Amino acid sequence: MFRKIFIIILLSNFSLLTFASNETEKLLKELDDHLSKKEKFHEIKKERIRNLTTDLNDKLNSNELNPAFDICISILNENESFSYDSAFKYVNKLNSIALKLKDPEKISLSKIKMGFTLLSSGMFKESLDTLKSLNSLYMNENLKKEFYNVIARTYYDLADYNN
Repeated sequence: MFRKIFIIILLSNFSLLTFASNETEKLLKELDDHLSKKEKFHEIKKERIRNLTTDLNDKLNSNELNPAFDICISILNENESFSYDSAFKYVNKLNSIALKLKDPEKISLSKIKMGFTLLSSGMFKESLDTLKSLNSLYMNENLKKEFYNVIARTYYDLADYNN
């Protein structure tokens, strides 16, 4: 009796393992397919960035700073996980636009973005220095969320780096 139960359990586990293996193979094949299209995805992203850069230059040339700020945020978001050098360039441009606008929320946002860009490159001290220069009392709720999210992540990554 125990022998039959053992064989049934063994066979059912074997079929589950086979199903899991087939599912894993399917997912790995799908991953390989996506990875083989990496260059295509990069070209699409580069084209999007080129179009945004053209729009940004047009807005800056016509001194339309508010739309230029928004476009600069879009370029920065495209570059944050794509190219550190470009992200750093555009976060500095974002800060410059915010200072010209003399808008405290935009200045805070640009500094939060600078903190995140520095954090992403492993420059924890510089990130913390930038973020600590901000006063959250003058931020709206969404900006406060982003601020505390970035500062918490900075401390988390710093602690992880030190251990």
